[in-house]
Amino acid sequence: MMDSEAIQLGSRETGVLHFWELEPGAIEKPRVRQVADANKNIGVIIAYHRMLGTDNYETKIWLSNKHYTAEEARFFEQTYHK
Repeated sequence: MMDSEAIQLGSRETGVLHFWELEPGAIEKPRVRQVADANKNIGVIIAYHRMLGTDNYETKIWLSNKHYTAEEARFFEQTYHK
């Protein structure tokens, strides 16, 4: 499942595209990766939420280094929670 949200990161507005795994391995499917990569390449922040169990997810965040500085990435990862 995917959802998205608009956020403010520093002085700019951007978006976060969430991929929620509803069955084990779903995030690894090629089409999911294609959609994620295409959005990451245009500056959208990607959040993968891998299912670990009932209502338990591991979250990995991906920010393109073409669009965000290392400082912006650290700030986002330390302050963002969904």
